[in-house]
Amino acid sequence: MDQEWQPDAIVRIKLDQIKRDFFDYIEKNIDKIDANIPVFFGHVIATLEKTLPDINDDLHDKFIDTITARVLDLSKRSAEVPFVEKLFDHAIRNKRKRKGRTIYDIMLGLKMINSGKYSEAIEQLKPHRNVDAIICPAISYCFFVLSTQQGSVPDPAGPVRGPNKMALSAREQMIELIRLNPPVNRLKDLDVVDDPRINKVFWFMIKQVIEWFPSERELIRIGLEKASRDSKSDIRGELQYSDRAVLK
Repeated sequence: MDQEWQPDAIVRIKLDQIKRDFFDYIEKNIDKIDANIPVFFGHVIATLEKTLPDINDDLHDKFIDTITARVLDLSKRSAEVPFVEKLFDHAIRNKRKRKGRTIYDIMLGLKMINSGKYSEAIEQLKPHRNVDAIICPAISYCFFVLSTQQGSVPDPAGPVRGPNKMALSAREQMIELIRLNPPVNRLKDLDVVDDPRINKVFWFMIKQVIEWFPSERELIRIGLEKASRDSKSDIRGELQYSDRAVLK
């Protein structure tokens, strides 16, 4: 007998419940998942097919991305490149559209930042700067941290001194954010991207760049758009004050 058609709103409610159930399962069983990734994804697909057999491709694949991000975030083996490659390979195989690895490369790059692997994160994220407005500030932050490791912390309001190319590269990445003009919150649904630590990196660099380039209103505009979308009224107020100061 055919499954009864379910309205999109009902599908999303059920999908959100399945997501919460899997998040709880992942947290309690991450060691078992790490040890047998294929079985875990088999469990995910079986649950979707049983509960939401008519789910559309976009929602199906977005769910796989979200679950993969959660495993990557909690796994004790997330620093092992072969393990991460295996995780991503199985995720891609279980997606219906199988559109490349961009989203997984971004997940890994942001995870590297949280792990303090700044040089590796730069190389991982650079090809994807036009995907979301959060990427360029993340790369800029990596260069900024590396610049502090070369010597004394650079004066944000002053010129870059000496051979500290990392500090200059940090500023260049924020200029790239203006040039590329990527969409804001395109990756909002992914838990790795929505990680409070990564969002703190974004806001840290937006505030930093206002000191570097106080007359650059486009960077303030990007910050204001993200603050509005994220319902960050306090940050929005700060940026509006900075914008008014530029116009004086």
